[in-house]
Amino acid sequence: MKIHICNDNKVFPFLYVDDWYTPEEEELIWKELDFYTNPTMMHRAEVTPEKGKGPAKNKDGASKTRAWRVYIDPTFINPKDYHILRTQRQKLQSDEMLKAIEETGPNFRMLRITNFETMQINYYESGDYYKPHIDAFMMTIICWFYRTPKSYTGGDFTFTDRNTVLECAHNRMVIFPSYYEHAIDTINMKDENLEMGWGRYAIQNFYGKFHIGSKK
Repeated sequence: MKIHICNDNKVFPFLYVDDWYTPEEEELIWKELDFYTNPTMMHRAEVTPEKGKGPAKNKDGASKTRAWRVYIDPTFINPKDYHILRTQRQKLQSDEMLKAIEETGPNFRMLRITNFETMQINYYESGDYYKPHIDAFMMTIICWFYRTPKSYTGGDFTFTDRNTVLECAHNRMVIFPSYYEHAIDTINMKDENLEMGWGRYAIQNFYGKFHIGSKK
């Protein structure tokens, strides 16, 4: 695990980690991703059957993204049965990560006071993208996965507030306050006929705070 604290810009610092998961953890995560990656489990993010959930939208109500998506709600599952959720929680609570998060900047202290999380997995194939948007939470964590050899171009991540591009390298995690505007470049597949699963995965955790008596 290689931690990179990027706080030269004091207004918009961020933190990213290369080799976020160990090879053993990656193997378990791929098994779970393979389970989700089919049109029965995933749906197009432009169409949102779940009440109260959905991608960022333009003023006219049109979705800002084109991608596949599946939601994983920690409220209704046992984390022990879900490799991604269990492993993510364990790694974030390590002394090394807690220290790095605190050192990144004062706005990262928001993570301390969050009291709920939600997770989703976005999957991008040829022509998929996510236009500039913010997340409706307090802190966002994203980890990118793809199979090798890499079968697409594009798909890099941009912090549009500071015009900073972060390559979506495999097994790279980034953490930032959810109010940072960010975007995903359009994916271009090298072979349009590749079976589903050779595109770009984004494992996303969102952290927020609900007050007692409020409703999600």
